[in-house]
Amino acid sequence: GLVKKGNVSKELFDKSFFEEQALSSRLIAAKAAIKETSAALRGVDIKLQKSTLKAPYRGTIVTKYISEGTVVETGQSVFELVEDEILDIRVGVPAHAIKIFQIDKPYILEINGMDYQATLTAMLPIINTDTLTVTAILRIENANNTIRIGQLVRLKILRQLASKGFWLPISALTESRRGLWGVNVLKPAAQGEQIFRVYRQEVQMLHSASRQAYVRGMLHSGDKVVEGGNHKIVPGQLVYAHQDD
Repeated sequence: GLVKKGNVSKELFDKSFFEEQALSSRLIAAKAAIKETSAALRGVDIKLQKSTLKAPYRGTIVTKYISEGTVVETGQSVFELVEDEILDIRVGVPAHAIKIFQIDKPYILEINGMDYQATLTAMLPIINTDTLTVTAILRIENANNTIRIGQLVRLKILRQLASKGFWLPISALTESRRGLWGVNVLKPAAQGEQIFRVYRQEVQMLHSASRQAYVRGMLHSGDKVVEGGNHKIVPGQLVYAHQDD
């Protein structure tokens, strides 16, 4: 080598050798530090992933259940998120009427005086003990921010019922006993005069609309029914009826 030939002194050679060993040691230490830092960064990434909540869809946070910095457990609710473009509507349906509904079929919902087409996605297999109804879940797509959470919804269903009865104004009905309704009927009290006596008849309501109800009971075609002001008269009272021109 160079030392044997006299080109480099032994002292200089030893110094170079130890410097090379020192550099090699520092390089090994640096590589170890890089690995340790990389491992720490991966740990931070994992913690960030576990600390980050990702919504499954675009929506608006309507309720916040915890405060910032709170340690949460698996499965604990943090936010209530409402989807902006797709809304799920819950409607109580009478248990006896669930047979007419079909999953994935379109139905009409009335919200704030406007009609929306919705698709029935589920019918919960349990009866609400308070309302005695079954919850139907319907989905409205592309609501376009015209519907607000908490609004009342009316489900429109067209049913054909073969039953004899009469259409009466809602204002003609008063509450009676055992789920029946009362109707004040006028019958002539004197022949040839427009004087009538008030009789009360009980009827069963089969269907109700916004202003009318379909009823059956001891009524006959041509009966005179008091349409309004029933709180001012009593059965047996004599009244005078006149016809408007």
